[in-house]
Amino acid sequence: PDLLVAAESHLTEALAAGAPNPSELLRIVAQSGLRRGAPDEAQRALVRAAGYEQVDPGVWPTFVETVRRTGDIRTLREALDRRIDRGVPDVRDPARRSALAEASADALEWRARTADLLGDVPPADAVAAFTGAVRLTPGDAARWARLHAYCVQADGMDAFMAVLLEAAAPDAPDRRALPVEVRAAAQALASPTDGDHAKKLGESALAVAWLARPASADGGGRDPAEIAWAAELIAEAIVAVEPPTRALDTARLALAETLLSTARSETALRLLEQTAADANTPEAQVAARLRAQAHMQL
Repeated sequence: PDLLVAAESHLTEALAAGAPNPSELLRIVAQSGLRRGAPDEAQRALVRAAGYEQVDPGVWPTFVETVRRTGDIRTLREALDRRIDRGVPDVRDPARRSALAEASADALEWRARTADLLGDVPPADAVAAFTGAVRLTPGDAARWARLHAYCVQADGMDAFMAVLLEAAAPDAPDRRALPVEVRAAAQALASPTDGDHAKKLGESALAVAWLARPASADGGGRDPAEIAWAAELIAEAIVAVEPPTRALDTARLALAETLLSTARSETALRLLEQTAADANTPEAQVAARLRAQAHMQL
């Protein structure tokens, strides 16, 4: 405890001297306070940390941990609401605007994620807050993955689909900033009656599968868990194609491998069941191996 107090003293001195990252330093002070059993002191530091224009991303999860100990959820609610109400000011510097958008999006996301704890946010409003966070940071791949997981549990998939298609619309201002998997999923879901729909499904499936390949000079190397939501949505769209077309066999196999790498074996099996049954084709032989792998996961 003495060492922690000394460390906090040094951090406080750095704050007084005008350190460039005050929110981060106060978050560290708060975490130190938690470790030495002083949650009330930690909470006071976090209120200060959350009051800066650019809030350190670690502030909100630390705040949640702290109020679970203090029981003072009102303070967390007020800190989140203050940051959300500030919004994103109209600044010219792109880097600063990006940082401010990130800070505002973090607050919106945590308002949604703490809805059960705070007990004052209807489920639809929580989903709306989370989708608002994605609108502010459309290029944040991890946030898209978290939004999808949240919407699945909160019965908010209609809202997810709406923000997905809106973000990837041809005239959307930030379309170029979207992660590949977001554009691929939107393309797969956008035009089921389009004459080129099967071709677009295949392109979307292969684009997402390529992301999950080992890293190379050409790209890839993404965490499959981060893109699995898109793989699953595209897989559902492919399974819905009637009658199944052999032209999508390569896409089915690539997408099934991606899904199996994240233990989504049921969706993978549905894809593989549509793959060519002729045992003499290379696709059928790969499908048989993958089906065996999928059954082992079940």
